[in-house]
Amino acid sequence: MFKRQAINMAVLLLVFFLGMPVCESPAALSGLDKSLDYKDWELLSDSGWPGGSTGYVESIDERGQGVRFKYALKATMLWPWPEIDFYLEYSEIRDFSGYKGAKLRLKGDKKQEIYFYFLTKDKNTGVFKPCWQRLVLSDTYQSIYLPFEQFKIAKDWMPRNPGFNSDIEWDAVKTFGFHKKGVDGEEGSLELVQIEFIEQEPEDLQALDLEGLRSLPPRHFSINLENNVKMQSIDAKITVFTEAQDKEQNQISPYIYGANWGVWLGLPDEKKVASLGLKLIRAGGPFMDRANWRNNKYTFPATKVSLSMTDLDHFIHYCKRVGAEPLIQINALGFAPDDKNRSVFSKCIGPEDAADLVRYLNREKGYNVRFFEIGNEPFIWHRVHFDVRLMPCSIEEYFGIFKDISLAMKKTQSEINPRLQLKIFAPGVSTSYLNWETLSLNTEGTHAIKYFLQECRKFQYDKSANPLGFRILDVLSFHLFPSFRDEQTGQVERDISSILRSTQTWWNKDYTNELDRSLPLGAQAAVIPKFKRWVLEDYPGTELAVTEFNLEAQSMIEYDPVIKVLYLADLYGIMAVQGMDYAAQFCLNSSDHHIALMDEADNITPLYYPLSLYAKYFNSQSLEAVSTLPEKLNVYACDNGEKIVLMVVNKQSQVYETQVILSKNREDENPTIFSYSFPPLSLTCLRVSRKGIAKDIDCWEYGVRQIDRTISSDTNL
Repeated sequence: MFKRQAINMAVLLLVFFLGMPVCESPAALSGLDKSLDYKDWELLSDSGWPGGSTGYVESIDERGQGVRFKYALKATMLWPWPEIDFYLEYSEIRDFSGYKGAKLRLKGDKKQEIYFYFLTKDKNTGVFKPCWQRLVLSDTYQSIYLPFEQFKIAKDWMPRNPGFNSDIEWDAVKTFGFHKKGVDGEEGSLELVQIEFIEQEPEDLQALDLEGLRSLPPRHFSINLENNVKMQSIDAKITVFTEAQDKEQNQISPYIYGANWGVWLGLPDEKKVASLGLKLIRAGGPFMDRANWRNNKYTFPATKVSLSMTDLDHFIHYCKRVGAEPLIQINALGFAPDDKNRSVFSKCIGPEDAADLVRYLNREKGYNVRFFEIGNEPFIWHRVHFDVRLMPCSIEEYFGIFKDISLAMKKTQSEINPRLQLKIFAPGVSTSYLNWETLSLNTEGTHAIKYFLQECRKFQYDKSANPLGFRILDVLSFHLFPSFRDEQTGQVERDISSILRSTQTWWNKDYTNELDRSLPLGAQAAVIPKFKRWVLEDYPGTELAVTEFNLEAQSMIEYDPVIKVLYLADLYGIMAVQGMDYAAQFCLNSSDHHIALMDEADNITPLYYPLSLYAKYFNSQSLEAVSTLPEKLNVYACDNGEKIVLMVVNKQSQVYETQVILSKNREDENPTIFSYSFPPLSLTCLRVSRKGIAKDIDCWEYGVRQIDRTISSDTNL
């Protein structure tokens, strides 16, 4: 979704990069650390982009001992990601290289994350680059130590400035300040009473550990079966049948453990992503439908400035190093900065450009890239790309665009190496905005997805149009972002149990949707079975992918983090046992830390841990698993050859004393039985040896006991 693409401060500080006027007033900090006069601070609304945010600076008291920054964030059609900057600028470049870091004393209206940043002059490019740390505010004054060695160059500044110096020039500081981003209508303030740049590490303060403040890692320990004490009474039973009934049908696709790379950013920390265990990384989204792969340029809607993104060569090499397959989205919109005409944004991309990309990747470079998706959410192009699309795209129009691009790519790959079969994904339909059953403009009553599948099947066997019989659609793709916000107030539903129950909209044909406003309320959605039924009826053999998913399509929506952790933990199990073929969570890295696995400064968020546990351990063959408390204590099981793995999601605020039974089948007279207390609001991963059931069980626990619930901690449980 275009509105949820939270853009980092570096992009937003473009006005600095293009040459912001130098403040000729006396330096705001005499020396480096003495003055906090509110008159010296500057304000940059929406970081130079055409937004509507406002703010002002005032003194906290008559003595001038501190400064208060007040803001009111407002989104606009041209800039839907509201933000604001408060900063001090030196009249000349200043040398901070003799300092270890910054010591701040400040508070905010509530616990929230903001940035403290510097603009330093890059010695290679001569351009000012943002370097920052995130920090968490409190509603009481706190002292925070930010070591300079922990500052990061902004990830979206990097691709736009090739050849930059990868180190931070602390001897070339021009500006420092605070950056706040949020949602439309948000108001608040920040109070600052001290900034001190210090030469020695402070004895009274430890360096800020943002990852630790957000969450502890999963608790990891062993359970000894020989010492396992039987419980006097039990709340629930979990039974796992360890002999798979249909091994072929029960195969878990490794590609359900995927994520979307934030293409407007540089690539995130390689070690952390490799440790995550992803098997698929998608380079997609609305900006890829405005991008030219030849010059790696794209634009925002209604702007003429061409921006650079990381080139596909770097992306593909990165994917290989972290153990993931790349999924590359093709520009189906057709508009992009023209590489032949001074990067002027125009309609310059067509099927032959997609074919040329296949030639470049798989013949010239020999990358053997297999996965491509054609377009991103085409049926809301008129909302996202409003500068070039006035009317909605119908399913008929999209099919015409799709078949030409796909056929050109398939023909090209067959000429390069027919043994390497491309997998073409489409249409990437956004179910969060429109009902996928009624997307035709030209034929009343046309079922869009069924029409699309039927047309793809007919085209495959059309000898005149497709004499070689290429299958132009391999994977039916969609996006889904459940939403639990009140449409009138924008407030998130407070009943965690009800939200977590609603994962049934993905699979349960008998479940009536109670809360998820991305789908019709009162309806039985059963999303995965419904898509699978359409495939079976209209184009058998087509695989199924959800190439974007998370909670909420809009950016910067605050949920109690426990909600997202457990909703997604339950969903990974659902996708595995329901036989999804591909899934890519939105997103791998973003400035919107509420939705990302890692923020744009490479800090891990709580969402990282459940996906990592599944990607590492929940694979190979799914097993039948039964809980006596379904939707309170859900269980998913698999056999990965060496271990029987159980993923147990406790959706309630109570501990469940549980008897776990591992039985070969229903006739097994000698099952392995042990007891376990599943913590409240948690994901538990249990790994039991396949060979003779060893005495020790590997266990990971993650949930409310590990996560710092800085948001909505009074949520009803």
